[in-house]
Amino acid sequence: GSKDTPLPGAGTIAAASGDPVQVFGQGECAPMSAGAALTAGQFVKPDANSDPIPAVANDKYSGQVLHAQATIGGAVEIFICRGVA
Repeated sequence: GSKDTPLPGAGTIAAASGDPVQVFGQGECAPMSAGAALTAGQFVKPDANSDPIPAVANDKYSGQVLHAQATIGGAVEIFICRGVA
């Protein structure tokens, strides 16, 4: 996300030092941007940008997709849970 308005020269940081930041924990739902095409019910792990991507066999996962998202960068809700695929 962007902290400042989308104007030329505005900052692109999501938060500055001292700003509150929401942290989502086990059993909560987090809004995210898909790092790959995702299907509902799929277990996901973070990619290099911390965006959710599909977990494959023997991967540790950190969430489950609540609704499908075919567009990379598209909005998706992730239920925070941990396990091994």
